[in-house]
Amino acid sequence: MKEDKKSPFLALAAALLIFAVLMIFKIIDSPGAGSLKAVSVPETQTVMDRGLTEMQVEELININTASEEELATLAEVGEVKARAIVEFREKYGDFRSIDELTLVEGIGEVTVEANRGRITV
Repeated sequence: MKEDKKSPFLALAAALLIFAVLMIFKIIDSPGAGSLKAVSVPETQTVMDRGLTEMQVEELININTASEEELATLAEVGEVKARAIVEFREKYGDFRSIDELTLVEGIGEVTVEANRGRITV
């Protein structure tokens, strides 16, 4: 008899546990739950993704291979920031995406956006 009384409670406990797990997954997958998810570095944007013409591709500056002089021609980037980009690249290796430029001291999102059409990796 005692086991019969426990059976409904065990079923209810199991149902509540399943419900709780499903709700946790729903919260994690919901929009705006970005702070709950692991953050990954954005993937490299290819020339084809940007829809650039051949002429524009020739004008692109590769931030992984460009000299300080070439980098200094970018908007919002002078000699000091160009040197910082090269030094960062030498210390940490190639950039995997354009957005990683913000990791360089003195380079912010405004600078990256101002040059997005002129730079590549």
